[in-house]
Amino acid sequence: MNHHKLVEHYLIPTVLFCLNIAFVHAIYRLATRPMLVDFEIIVCLFAVLLLCVALYTKTRWLLIGSSVFYLFLLLLVIN
Repeated sequence: MNHHKLVEHYLIPTVLFCLNIAFVHAIYRLATRPMLVDFEIIVCLFAVLLLCVALYTKTRWLLIGSSVFYLFLLLLVIN
């Protein structure tokens, strides 16, 4: 029962929150540099894809990993 509570009440809202930010972030990157595909855009789109897959599968470790990956990406890699 704790696994269900952890996933449904904490991890899925966290992934939805990160997915919202990542989606807007990817659109912003694509809008500001439309003709230039660089590392930041590819990594942003990969993070969006990873968060979507985690939300679809609802695997605990994939939910945690994708959220941590995007937060790491947001804080350290992309300025």
